Amino acid sequence: MIRFEEGCSIIIDGPAYLKLMSGALRVLGVEYRGRGKIIVREGRSVPVEFLEDSEVEVLSASNPSFERIDEAFPFEWFEALRIVSKLDPMDVLVLGSVDVGKSTFALMCANHILSMGVKPVAIVDGDLGQTDIGPPGALSYTLLDKPTVDLFNFRFEEAVFIGSLTPYQIVDKIVESLTYLKSRASSRSKAIIVNTDGWFTVEAIPYKARIVERLRPKATVIIDGDIDLSLIEDIAKSSGSTVIRIPPPKYIRGKSRSDRKGRRELCYRKYFIDPAVRKIPVTWVRFIDSPIGLGATLQMDKLREISADLGLECIYGEHTGSTLYIIARIDSEDYMEIEYGGVKGIVIPDSLIKGLLMGVYDQTGVFRGLAILKSIFMEGDRGVVELITSYRGSIGCLKPGSVRLDENFKEVAKFKSIL
Repeated sequence: MIRFEEGCSIIIDGPAYLKLMSGALRVLGVEYRGRGKIIVREGRSVPVEFLEDSEVEVLSASNPSFERIDEAFPFEWFEALRIVSKLDPMDVLVLGSVDVGKSTFALMCANHILSMGVKPVAIVDGDLGQTDIGPPGALSYTLLDKPTVDLFNFRFEEAVFIGSLTPYQIVDKIVESLTYLKSRASSRSKAIIVNTDGWFTVEAIPYKARIVERLRPKATVIIDGDIDLSLIEDIAKSSGSTVIRIPPPKYIRGKSRSDRKGRRELCYRKYFIDPAVRKIPVTWVRFIDSPIGLGATLQMDKLREISADLGLECIYGEHTGSTLYIIARIDSEDYMEIEYGGVKGIVIPDSLIKGLLMGVYDQTGVFRGLAILKSIFMEGDRGVVELITSYRGSIGCLKPGSVRLDENFKEVAKFKSIL
């Protein structure tokens, strides 16, 4: 049992468990009185403010299990929340670099709005690599009808699978997807908070300015912008958006690549609960942004002929008219360009696509979850795609991503998908 005096604050690193035995405390705007428990998952750091003299139990993998801090949040954060509470509608965009507290502010803002009796509150998650709501590689939104200290246990209401873990070279897709998701969320909530990724360098300013221009938020909150932000501020002001600059909390700690990878892997496992192996004819699904499925399937006798001529074990192939796509059982980390019968060909190693992360869409085009590709091969006279997925419904579309996972849902490679 640990006693804390009124007015003090601590920071707890996950994985950890805090049990309030007596007194009162506040976590990200959520108050606990008398008794309560807070679970801090791995990869998170949570500030706790004690509103009264309190007694708590803390179990943590860290030693020490907590650290005293001078303040949980700068006073500018509370001023920002005050400004947001006066907006009509409450429409907020959060910008900033990595490890400055964007997700924390977004969640605090949602809790503050809920405390005013406004619900539901929509949070749009615009960070592909460090998602709080949807799976890694996807943009999503959820609706909150009660305060929470962690978005991890909430399912997305709707999501768009991009496939990449970074915004580089796909900013058009991200801007369009965020515009779409905000529009969808707006139809279901009068309070919307859009969180964004941490690419906030000089090179990223035009990209973030486009987001401001397209989303037209009532307030643009910028955390720790130490570069020239005049372009963003000018566009925000011209669209009627109030620009609010706030500093990051002092307790914020930078995350290593390993930390970020670990957080993603935890999130993958969330979307692969009770997975099953499914075999689906290639002709029954549409591959999004992929040449697979666009051509005529090569029958087994043709595959055997090509295998003999190339000295490969070809297990699947398609002819699009201009290009021959072959999947072969070869141990390689790169595809091969060939010419066969006067036609350009691409040989894709089966080992390269095994474990490929894919987005799963139903027959109506709604994103339903993730799948891991095991293989694409001929079974009798038809091509078959073999997947590991938790989704049990009818699959209409598959979108290949740029990440490979092993059987334990750990990242083994990131690359530009060739499917």
